[in-house]
Amino acid sequence: MPESSTSQVSAIRGRLRGDLDPFEALVVLGSGVAIRDRPSLSGTVLTRVDHAVLTASDDPASVPTPDWTRVRLADGTAGYINSRWVRSPIDFRFVLRVDDGTDAWWLGFLLAGD
Repeated sequence: MPESSTSQVSAIRGRLRGDLDPFEALVVLGSGVAIRDRPSLSGTVLTRVDHAVLTASDDPASVPTPDWTRVRLADGTAGYINSRWVRSPIDFRFVLRVDDGTDAWWLGFLLAGD
């Protein structure tokens, strides 16, 4: 994952709405990311979101689908987002750094959950 995406997750975590449980929150890591009516690329696009904070939404009637996450928007709209576009704000976070002399990558820090 690019460093900018990791930084976005960490920065957004500090700005979660007061009523949003960080264990249910999901951060969208992109602009114009589609929320669909079903877990498929052929599903109708309900809306598009930009770097939004959504709520994970379990539906006992739905069958879990690999690569898709059911979410709920702040206005109550429920839909599906491709899982590669969302991260939990309490997930693993890391920063990679580049050594100026050798151009080698090294791990600046790793934070494993909260």
